[in-house]
Amino acid sequence: MVTRPAVVQVQSYRDINEMWPTRLPSVTAPQAKAAATRLYHEFVEKPKPGYKFGGIEVGYDTTVGLKDAKDAHPPWQWEDLIVVNPQNGRQDLMHRLSHNFHARVHSTPREHDPRHLQLEAQMVNWVISHKWLDGKLP
Repeated sequence: MVTRPAVVQVQSYRDINEMWPTRLPSVTAPQAKAAATRLYHEFVEKPKPGYKFGGIEVGYDTTVGLKDAKDAHPPWQWEDLIVVNPQNGRQDLMHRLSHNFHARVHSTPREHDPRHLQLEAQMVNWVISHKWLDGKLP
């Protein structure tokens, strides 16, 4: 089980939008991949021996989605790949990743239920508190 950062109390997506600074630096493809991988391991699943996370790919024709990893060798060691699109910016990247992570964490997720709202708020808070917007993104 993943230990999540402290709960951030928000009532709406407007509250989450207000957490972000007014000016956000752009995000490059390598930064988006690094951020998605790090956030996955922080909020969804810690790395385990014998487990190989399928990873992150950049896809400019999509936002965040899944790509079937059945062609990975050997296929049984890989989970689905997460596909990210950094062109839409950091805020969109975080929102889309939070949907993806919410679906992975909860067995019966609804797209915009309160658990998703809280997860996205936790992720944004974590990114800001770890100074990723100040150039500390891994």
